[in-house]
Amino acid sequence: AVAAGLLGGSQPEPVGLPAARGGALLVSSVAAEVASLLERAMEDAGSCANPVLAPKLVEAVSDVSLLWAHLPALLLRKELCSAAHHVASYFNDTTHVVWTVARLACRQHGLARRCGKAAELAAQAGRLSGAALSHMEGQVAGRAEELELLLRGGGIFRGTHKANRDARAREALSDAKGKLTRLAGTWKSVLQPEHFARFFGAVLEAACVSVYDEVTSADDISVAETEALPGILLVLVGDGLGPFLDRRSPGQPEGPRSGDFLAPLLLERAPSFRKLAELVPMFTMGLQEIEEE
Repeated sequence: AVAAGLLGGSQPEPVGLPAARGGALLVSSVAAEVASLLERAMEDAGSCANPVLAPKLVEAVSDVSLLWAHLPALLLRKELCSAAHHVASYFNDTTHVVWTVARLACRQHGLARRCGKAAELAAQAGRLSGAALSHMEGQVAGRAEELELLLRGGGIFRGTHKANRDARAREALSDAKGKLTRLAGTWKSVLQPEHFARFFGAVLEAACVSVYDEVTSADDISVAETEALPGILLVLVGDGLGPFLDRRSPGQPEGPRSGDFLAPLLLERAPSFRKLAELVPMFTMGLQEIEEE
């Protein structure tokens, strides 16, 4: 996969990391400098005539990669557990370093093999890839669990024709939408479109599945509930994906309809959003059929 990416003129995509084809990652100056340092070390090793120094320079690339895998996580342990922006930035930075190591391992494969470091460089790229994904997926799981606790259980979508129940359901959906909108704004300003769709889509899907399962779990829905539910569901889905796509993502195409580029990617990751939206006309049509009878 790495070789194919290089031959095609694009960034290599190590196994495990999602693809990003929208352009360069938005990375910190620290990550950019580390990547530059790795490239210079490998270039110096390739031009070094000293048989002792060259392997040491290649080994330095591996050592710096290992340090990167652990140091930011140690320095930002608290932030990586709670702050969406820090997690996304760490993911971008680490992905950038992964791609750099993978590209160097491919471009200088002969040198790395002569120095006995080819397997080690590949292993370091794998470790970095795992570090990038683990923190991001942990953030996704935490946000999804928070929304599931808010929306699932307790009969929140039962008896919604009653004023207090209607208000409770609307409040829960409004709270969930606010959390989703804030998270989308944070991640979308940092992550590549494909990365944003993958990670935010997973959180959005968890929220929508929770609502869909709760609404459709009843054996029988009364006429009064059928009348109330469409308006309640519109709190979450009434504006479509628009609220989650307002901010531009790095690498997103320019133009007034650039949001259309990301919506299909997001719906692939969160198909239950569409299913939930489809419940609105379904309930409305069902109510009309009852009235006609």
